[in-house]
Amino acid sequence: MSWSPDGRDIAYTGYTSQLDGNTPMTVTALGVATGQNLYTYHAAQAQIELSAPTWSPDGRYLAVMMTQSTAAPTPSGLNTESLTVQVWTA
Repeated sequence: MSWSPDGRDIAYTGYTSQLDGNTPMTVTALGVATGQNLYTYHAAQAQIELSAPTWSPDGRYLAVMMTQSTAAPTPSGLNTESLTVQVWTA
């Protein structure tokens, strides 16, 4: 969870249930005073984890870390992950 620098908006991650049984993660930004949904991003797959929403100092951008686990283990027996940072205009 992350408050915007001016304290008017909040961003958080969570899960949503879909009719097909998937539960992908979402990032949501809300206006605190109104409860208005400013933005919601739905991960394309349930294997994608969204975390650490962070506002830019001027509150114009929202950055989120996106980690995706592979389904197949590596030769060492561990699942590999790739990390991407997504940035949206708020």
